[in-house]
Formats: sequence, structure tokens, C-alpha cells
Amino acid sequence: MKRIILVLFFLNSLIPLLLAQGEIKGLVQEVPSGEPIIFGTVALYQNDTLITEKDTDFNGFYSISGISPGKYDVVFSYTGYGDFKVTDVIIAENKTTDLNAKMPYIDLEAFWGSCSSIKPMVQIRNLTQGFSFNKKQISKIAF
Repeated sequence: MKRIILVLFFLNSLIPLLLAQGEIKGLVQEVPSGEPIIFGTVALYQNDTLITEKDTDFNGFYSISGISPGKYDVVFSYTGYGDFKVTDVIIAENKTTDLNAKMPYIDLEAFWGSCSSIKPMVQIRNLTQGFSFNKKQISKIAF
């Protein structure tokens, strides 16, 4: 009987430790417009290991709950934007951490414009469906 009471006491003392979790939430926006990032990814890492990730909603908001207390890195990402990483974010038990992010837009036209000196391996001009190259034409293509 004493063992059963001791085991129940031990299990009862563990419940608050298991339930002591935190939450992180915030708004993800584009720089410089301030428009919300819709369906962007918010990833939570601890010691370079992915713990969980969540997408932002239609208004750019996200919320991740059920996080064990500790120190985390948060990475915000979205196609066409540079990743935005915040390191050493402290998640406290039974607390909500507010973390907003402003993600820089990558101007792909400017990027590819700077790569104009790169020549394509093969230049194809005025091809119509069903056209084929012969051996002589292929040998003229500079690689």
C-alpha cells in the first residue's frame, strides 16, 4: 500500500512539469511595404534541430503553443524573400513570447539583371513544334 501511495505521489509531482509549456506568437510582414506574409513558414529550432514549424495565416499571424521552456532559434521563410533568423529566443513556462518579423524582399529582376554576362549553354531561336536538329547543326553549337 505504501508503494502505491509513493508512486501516485511521484506521478502527481510530475504532472506540473509536463504541463509547464510556453507559447510564441507574432506577425510576419514584408519590408518595406509592411504587407503581411501569407502562408510563410515559421520554424522553431533548438540546438540546430527542427522542433516544429507553422504557417502564417491570411493576416500574417502565427502562433505555436506547447513548447517546452528553453532557448530556441526562430527562422521565418517564404519563397522570394530572404530568410529571417532570430537566435536565442527564450520560451518561459506558462508565458507567451511575442516575436514579430519583417522579411526582406529579394528583387529577382535586379539579381538576374546582374547575371546578364552569363551565356546560356544552348541558344534556341525560332523553333516550332516538331523541329529537330541534325548532326551538322548540333556540331555548330558552342559548349
